[in-house]
Amino acid sequence: NGTVASIEPRSEVKIETFLQKSFEAGNQKVSDLETEPSSSQLTLDIGSGSLVVQTKKLDRSSSFTINSPAGTAEIQGTEFQMGLSPAGDTKLDVASSVVAFTPPGGDSIVVSQGKGLDVSANGAINQRPIDPVVSLNISAKNTLASSIAAAVPMATVNQAKEKASALSAVSEGKESKSSESSSDDDESQEEEDSDGEEKDARESAIEKSGINTRSIPGTQTGSAFKKYLKDLADGNEMSPPNVAVPDAPSGEPSSQPPSSTGLITQVTYSVQNGNIVLSFQDANGNEVRGTNLSINSDPEFSVLYDQFSELAQFSDSNKNLHALALMIFMRELSVNSNSYTNLNTAMEKAIEVSEKFLTPKIIGNNYTLTGKTENAEQLISQYSSNPYLYEIGMMMAEYGAIGGATDRDSAANIASEILSFVGGKGNVSIPDSFSLGDKMTNSILNSSILGGHEDLIDLKDSDEKKASMDQLYKINAENINAVVGSDITIGSSSTSTNVDVGPSLKKASHFEADNIVDKNDKKVFGFAAAKDLILAGDIRFKNENHAEDHALFLGAADDVHLEKQTKIFNEGTNLGIGSYDSLVLHEIDIDTGGNLAIGTLESLDIESSSFSVGRYSDRDNIYLYADQLLSVDSLAFSGGIREIYMEAITIDLKNTTFPDQSEVMLRSRDGQLTFGNTNRAVGSVNFIENINYGMTPITSASQFLPKTNSVGSYGYDSTIKTDLGEPGIKIRAFPSK
Repeated sequence: NGTVASIEPRSEVKIETFLQKSFEAGNQKVSDLETEPSSSQLTLDIGSGSLVVQTKKLDRSSSFTINSPAGTAEIQGTEFQMGLSPAGDTKLDVASSVVAFTPPGGDSIVVSQGKGLDVSANGAINQRPIDPVVSLNISAKNTLASSIAAAVPMATVNQAKEKASALSAVSEGKESKSSESSSDDDESQEEEDSDGEEKDARESAIEKSGINTRSIPGTQTGSAFKKYLKDLADGNEMSPPNVAVPDAPSGEPSSQPPSSTGLITQVTYSVQNGNIVLSFQDANGNEVRGTNLSINSDPEFSVLYDQFSELAQFSDSNKNLHALALMIFMRELSVNSNSYTNLNTAMEKAIEVSEKFLTPKIIGNNYTLTGKTENAEQLISQYSSNPYLYEIGMMMAEYGAIGGATDRDSAANIASEILSFVGGKGNVSIPDSFSLGDKMTNSILNSSILGGHEDLIDLKDSDEKKASMDQLYKINAENINAVVGSDITIGSSSTSTNVDVGPSLKKASHFEADNIVDKNDKKVFGFAAAKDLILAGDIRFKNENHAEDHALFLGAADDVHLEKQTKIFNEGTNLGIGSYDSLVLHEIDIDTGGNLAIGTLESLDIESSSFSVGRYSDRDNIYLYADQLLSVDSLAFSGGIREIYMEAITIDLKNTTFPDQSEVMLRSRDGQLTFGNTNRAVGSVNFIENINYGMTPITSASQFLPKTNSVGSYGYDSTIKTDLGEPGIKIRAFPSK
């Protein structure tokens, strides 16, 4: 019926009921719909997690309800997010229109646009403004889902609906037949010819009120209440029939902007007499209306968001950015009213740069990268010349525009650390190259991002070591390019996807006989998601450059999701995959021509997967890093592998054979090893079951020799040797030991 829904990770949603009348599809696509094509009834149950929904305007005889342990939400054409935490708390945030929420045995609460509702596990209810982080998520997820669904023909939808109805009718007929002890021939003939009657019966059922099985007061299910909800959805304000409606907090300005007769197309900002003045103008620059906001008023996000509701050409994401930018700049102005010589320019610059990272992207088959990539050197130029970098960074991080932090405080702390790395407020100095040999780079990586592993990348030794690291890892900003966006989706589970990254990863200008003469001409190209990166299906990254002078990276500031049975084939050489949050690779095949690196700042879970490297060289390496737990079960290796490196606080290994003659480095927090599930220990390398090095099973500590120094034990070397006489498996503690 035109509804799109995004089921968030670690969620469970049950479709309890879905009924819909027949309709004429015509030549429409889903994107052409403004209202649902025919009346429907939908009932969902949320068992855990969160659901983001965008509906078309529903028919007045339709119903859409979502059940949760905390109550029932009734929807009539809206955008919202509803979630259930592991502790049993329910959270509802409404980005447009209205949702009526009814706790068990209680009165309905109408949650209108820009508002939210929290219901604790014990039934306590808190009404509040919409959470700005959730508001951004609603906008991003619904934009992505809508763009995916947009091209689907309604004829396809209609065909699927009719098929489902027919199958359901047959199933119901069979159940009815089997439940009867006997039936005569006339009744059997009736069943065979009942398709039309079944459809009529089902459509009749749609017209009946309330499929919701919950017991709720009559004031919430009666015709007057339903009419009230539908009038609200239609934009008609009226008093509810005996329904609880949340009031705005005392002293808060009205969230509904004044009405106007002109068509507003733009807004400008200025500071006058302790107020921020918003001038809403038409296409000719004539003011339609103005709004004054006291610098010290500290209004809620929803109040600021609503100021832009009349700008029809603004996307929800753009409205979010304006509201967030305004909130951040108001905060700065409340401290110093002379912070900005031109507030309008400041707002424009902040939004312009932020928007690059906050637009969802979908990468389909033969996606053309021309004109759709960002260059690091150019971005640095934009940032360095922008006096409002600090505000941009804080705006994006603190309010959830960039994923990765578990809460706003930690997001703000990380943003502050990174911004101080490039000079801090009013003193921007972003480097024009990046290297693990750079102590400033390592300072920010170690202290802020890698959670305090101060010596994870140890540069204490000398400038000689720094120079060596520079030669290996230094990348000039001009050679770093990427597709950036909030959520980025690459591929589809139902199709093969080819993406040509070759034009951005051309062979180094001074490359001779497999050696880079100019060590600073290495190139990096990637897909960088400010929130989530989604990979699905059979994905081939095309690249005619087979020299090891470049890398392709796939990264996200929050989650990288790889659907099961995803296959990634990189025709080029080196490949890196990284996420801030936990990374799960189940039934994933990765094949790259050079080295492979996979890392996460949480846990890395690999199961029933295969990695192949070194297609264009004698031997290459596999690097696996997790900040917490690295769990490997049934991982197959192939290709030319020189070294396999794994690092995490705890490493669990099962059902895996390391290639004969490869060097295996396993680095855990304590550098200890255990055998068997019952002896598993946090901080150790745990050989849980069925681990082999070539043809040799790894079964006991007797196959290792301990390594010690003045501090104590810091690891082990296996008695099994490579063909070069090195230990086949080395176990080490973190570098601090």
